[in-house]
Amino acid sequence: FELVLSIATYALSESNIGCDSCVDGDFPKASRHFAKTAGIFQYLGEDMLPNWMANSVQHAERENESLAETRVGVCLAMQHLYMAMAQQMAVATVLAKPGTPNYTLLGKLSMGIAAELETFVSTFRSKSPVHMSRIDPSFLTLMTFLINIQHSLGLYFLGRSLWLDCQYGVAIAAISEATIAARTRTTPTGRGCKY
Repeated sequence: FELVLSIATYALSESNIGCDSCVDGDFPKASRHFAKTAGIFQYLGEDMLPNWMANSVQHAERENESLAETRVGVCLAMQHLYMAMAQQMAVATVLAKPGTPNYTLLGKLSMGIAAELETFVSTFRSKSPVHMSRIDPSFLTLMTFLINIQHSLGLYFLGRSLWLDCQYGVAIAAISEATIAARTRTTPTGRGCKY
């Protein structure tokens, strides 16, 4: 138990260093720390915790009382969250450089971020529903907003890339879709960002 918590604490400390680097504007360093955090959570979720639980006869009974950091589902979900954060820092790095950015790369990264965030939510919901119910609903609203914004940015960057390739009609369509995806929804099931 102490080893699991020590490794989880190490992962969170790497995350904190990544956040500090992001605040300082050092996006490449932040990306490396977030990627390292994702790797630590992956190790916990795929190797350390399953082995520990295989040796524990009471892990199923302790699910409700256990710390989130000691659950396989939580660690697997956190891996995807931190990979998304690492990719966000990669996008920030490209945008901070002078000159015209590689819009194709930015579009792929943004779509990848959205996919990682969607996997984070679905993994958390399916593999650790007990701990999912303990999350502040505002955080889940933020995740929904981020997923929609990343989809919108992916379409926008795709449109910019197509425009530079002189494919104006498709570029206009992609940017139009990006605009629709970034608008506030007028109904709960409508297209766009959640209001």
